[in-house]
Amino acid sequence: MTDLGKMLPFLKEEELKELTKRIMASEDGTWKGVCVQRVLPFLDADTVENLCRNAMEKGQNYNIYFPFLSGEAMHGIVTEVTEGKLAIALDAMYPFLDEEDIRKVFYFYLEKEE
Repeated sequence: MTDLGKMLPFLKEEELKELTKRIMASEDGTWKGVCVQRVLPFLDADTVENLCRNAMEKGQNYNIYFPFLSGEAMHGIVTEVTEGKLAIALDAMYPFLDEEDIRKVFYFYLEKEE
């Protein structure tokens, strides 16, 4: 069987999205030897954010997307959590947050624990 993962650095955005769509539709989360984790470094920011939010909605592992999310997407998630619009654990996100969002999360949990 051909391992399409070896082609990832050479694929264009359209092809990467098509491959990702097939991976996400598969029962086991792989397609022709490729899982979503292998594709993430090559996807555009919007696609990664959509995959992450989809995983959050479905109760799947969303932590795998954090290293590949844009700062803007991270900030949006932090804002949603601190405003009570999204209920997810942020612990795995800490290493990827900027100083402002770390402080925002800190004060959110500080107030929440009282």
